[in-house]
Amino acid sequence: MVEHSSPVGIQGTYRFRTYDSITGELKRGSDWNHNLVVYSTNAGLGLIAQQLIGITTYPLEITQLKIGTGATAPVAGNTDLQTPVLAGVLRATQAFTATTATMEFFIANADLANGTYSEIGLFCGAQLFARSLISPTYTKGSNED
Repeated sequence: MVEHSSPVGIQGTYRFRTYDSITGELKRGSDWNHNLVVYSTNAGLGLIAQQLIGITTYPLEITQLKIGTGATAPVAGNTDLQTPVLAGVLRATQAFTATTATMEFFIANADLANGTYSEIGLFCGAQLFARSLISPTYTKGSNED
């Protein structure tokens, strides 16, 4: 067997945009944050490798986002958020170019309690794909989507 390395990697960035839930007006936006695409047997890069050889036990499509309050730095072997608060946030929009997949997720004011959030994760079904600490933390206030 011959192994080759490749300069191709999978990485992601995200940002928050906060809108007034009554007027729809943009209130603020965050800087771009990087996430860690995890890699273990049934998460992140492991899911991609499985799909490449026909193991389709778990989906590869990113279907949901979770947000939480954990503060432990992401590591390759993560399988969930440290302290998830809200799960099942579905994709609102998606787009694709030759090398980039872009997704937007929408959290309505009524779905997320006011508070400070410090971690976020992307999931393929129930399997973690990528996790990040939110820096600086995201503080959600009243009437904010």
